[in-house]
Amino acid sequence: MLSYQHSYHAGNLVDAHKHARLAEMLVARPADAPTLAYYETHAGRGLYDLSSKEAKKTGEAKMGAPVIAALPKSHPYRQCIAQTQKRYGPRFYPGSPLIAQHLLHRQDTIQLFELHPQEHAALRTAMPHDRVQIEKADGYAGMLSLPTEQAARNGLLLIDPSYELKNEYADMAPWLQQLLRRSPNLSVLLWYPILKSGLHEPMRKALMQAFPTSPYEEVPFPADSGLRMLGSGLWQYTPLSSLESPQQALT
Repeated sequence: MLSYQHSYHAGNLVDAHKHARLAEMLVARPADAPTLAYYETHAGRGLYDLSSKEAKKTGEAKMGAPVIAALPKSHPYRQCIAQTQKRYGPRFYPGSPLIAQHLLHRQDTIQLFELHPQEHAALRTAMPHDRVQIEKADGYAGMLSLPTEQAARNGLLLIDPSYELKNEYADMAPWLQQLLRRSPNLSVLLWYPILKSGLHEPMRKALMQAFPTSPYEEVPFPADSGLRMLGSGLWQYTPLSSLESPQQALT
C-alpha cells in the first residue's frame, strides 16, 4: 500500500513529539564523537508547505504549532524550523530528513528510503546534496541489505511508518532483533500511534521483552485533536557506544 502522504499531517501533534525527540538525540552526541551514519526507513518528502491544499484540508498543523512554540527558542527543533522558514518562507515545515541534515556534522552521512513515487521525487528535490543517498526502496529490506562494513558503523535510525499494513506491528520486534544483530552500533527511534483498538500494544510488549532496558514514552492527545489516534508513542534503543546512555533517554 502506498496511499499515505505526510503532507496532510505535517507539523501536527505527532510531528511535534517525534521531531523534538529526534533533534534532542542528534544534539546529544558529543562534539568529538566519530562519524555518524543517519538512516530513515520512511523518509517522506523532506519539506512541507503548510499552505498546500493537503495541509489545509486537515488543518492539523494548527494543533501542533502551540506545542512547538512552547519549547525554548534555543531548542534544536525550533532552530531547524526557523532555519527552514528563513530559507523557504514562513509557510514551510522541515521533515525529519531536513532536521537531521541541519543538525548532523559535516562528515556524517545520510541514507534515506522512501517507496512512494511522488514522495520519493519530492525528497530528491528537497535534499540535493552529495552526502545524501536516497533510495526508492522498502526501508526495512534496505536496512538489512547494508554492506557489512557500513552496518557496523555508529548510526541513528528513525523508523516512522504509516502502519498501513497491520503486520508491521507484529513484524517490528523480530525485524529489529535481526537488524541490531547486524548493526550493533545503531541507535533507533521508533514512532508508533496510540490506538483505541490497542493494535500497538502487542508490538510494544514484544519490544519490551526483546529489549528490556530500552525505554518508551507515550504522549496523550487532547480529545478534540481530530486525529485518528489517542496519542503518540516513541521507543528508543541506544547501544552503549552511541549517542546517549539508556538512563538519559526518554525521561
